[in-house]
Amino acid sequence: GTSLAVTGGIALMVRLLIPRFLGPSAFGELRLAESVAEMLFVVLTLGVDTQLRLDAAVDPLKARGYLCGVAAFRLALGAAGIAGAIVVLRAMGSSEHVIVLFVLVAVSQTFLVLNNTYAALEHASGDVAWLARINFGMKALWAAVMVAVLFQAASGLAIAMTALSIEALRFAFFTVRGIRWHRLQLRPNLPMAIGALTVSFPLFLNAVTHNLYARIGIGWLAATRGDVEVGFYGAALNVASVALVCTPLLSWVLVPSTARAAASSAQEANQLVSGALRISLLIGVPLGVAFHVGAALCVETLFGRDYLPAASVLQVMAPTVALTYMSTVCAIALIQRGRTWTVAGVSLAGVLATLAFTAVLVPWGARVLGPAGGAQGAAWAELATEAVVAMVLATLSREYWMDARLLRTAGALGGGVAAVALLVWMTSLSNVDLLLASAVAFVAAFLVLGGIDRADVAFCRRVMTRSRPTLSPVLSP
Repeated sequence: GTSLAVTGGIALMVRLLIPRFLGPSAFGELRLAESVAEMLFVVLTLGVDTQLRLDAAVDPLKARGYLCGVAAFRLALGAAGIAGAIVVLRAMGSSEHVIVLFVLVAVSQTFLVLNNTYAALEHASGDVAWLARINFGMKALWAAVMVAVLFQAASGLAIAMTALSIEALRFAFFTVRGIRWHRLQLRPNLPMAIGALTVSFPLFLNAVTHNLYARIGIGWLAATRGDVEVGFYGAALNVASVALVCTPLLSWVLVPSTARAAASSAQEANQLVSGALRISLLIGVPLGVAFHVGAALCVETLFGRDYLPAASVLQVMAPTVALTYMSTVCAIALIQRGRTWTVAGVSLAGVLATLAFTAVLVPWGARVLGPAGGAQGAAWAELATEAVVAMVLATLSREYWMDARLLRTAGALGGGVAAVALLVWMTSLSNVDLLLASAVAFVAAFLVLGGIDRADVAFCRRVMTRSRPTLSPVLSP
């Protein structure tokens, strides 16, 4: 968690500089290339990382056996995916510059997905200290090179080359670690890999469809509204992603933890999921409120006045933060119970809903909402989709919500949101004053309504004062 917070903070500071140095048009080109490459990244995951965490938590030798075979499939699929995406980009009328950017980012994403699978093995084995150190070192090196690039010769090509070089170096470290520590064989076991991919297919379908939500908006804007609105949408998305920095931790911790808890008792697993839902709301709701109220201040401070139209886009996106956290926990809980096809079906329905919402709301926004109106429409489409998906997943996992502390916290958070809404409606404060007043109103309402109890305080005190050494690796020789 500490490593994620530090490396995420470093990445955030650097990525927030990129739009300022490139400008809306050049950043729009880079964001389009990244968006297409990120979809390739989602395809290359093949759903295996979640399955690997589940397997390695209870049967580590099985997980180790199919890792290299899966890597071989990914490399072949990655090469084919890059070639196919180039054809699509040319058909869309993208420039050669965007295509070159895409190729560089796509190769970098290929290394990234392989590195993430190595990391999943480390998470499930219980040895995270080495992983935390190497991630911090690589992220610090990336940040140093990126800052130098931005101040000396800011360009999308230089940014993409930097990311590619760092991910390739990290892959080399992970490969040496896998051979020496986990005794990985570089000869792929294709039958085991095929078996793992077959079992992981519903997880793969869920990952692909869920990650299409925001990509559909970017693709639609690129095809109908141009690079500038893509830049506005991408800038708002960059800020909103700050609030989602903890979502990987949910998967890293909750997937293997629920597998072990379920092996012990159903009650223990239910308590774990209810607690995770409570934590996700405690993180997501306040952050969503803060980004909605302080959207203009955030955008102008981070990117400059040229990006001010993106503030209205960020305001629309802000509520998706809490919805995403909640959906992630509910999906993990359903997957642990073996309902992977159900989760995949919900995500597939979400993609269809996104297409329908986007087709209606982007043209509507462009006509009615003024500057960045198309981007606002895409944000409204994303929000509507996330709301529908979160509602369905919460209904399917309703037994986890029957926890008194969770319900009390949810009610207190709702009271805090209502207090902020009333404050915004009744006052006309400036950006900074409004943000501070909203924070006070939210916290006051939350505490008065009993969102935090003595058990929470005692737990935090124990966590801060007790040493928790890293577990011995499950896969060590």
